[in-house]
Amino acid sequence: SLLEQQAAMLNLSLKKVFISKGATNAEYEFCMATACEEIKKEGINTVAFGDIFLEDLKLYREKNLARAGMKACFPLWKISTKDLVTEFLLNNFQSVTVVCDPSKLSEDYVGRLMEKDFF
Repeated sequence: SLLEQQAAMLNLSLKKVFISKGATNAEYEFCMATACEEIKKEGINTVAFGDIFLEDLKLYREKNLARAGMKACFPLWKISTKDLVTEFLLNNFQSVTVVCDPSKLSEDYVGRLMEKDFF
């Protein structure tokens, strides 16, 4: 429901693509290809991703979209996380942590508002 609220507040359409728990790459790719075919019919030919790093994931997304005759857009690509957090906070955006890598942060951070003192 939070995702739906965010999309509504930004006046963005939202297309959810569901895959089974433990889905294989083949299932993921099939579901995404099906979704891409549906949104192409609406005149959409570019999909935006919030990826910042992970070159292999970027290439994977681009390759899969190319198969569907679509393009990928990465507006945050290679922007430093420090700069992103600074801009995020300056623009009064809010976010809540929903998952943490336990080798980096304790579970006490899950559910916390990501404010200046969080960082």
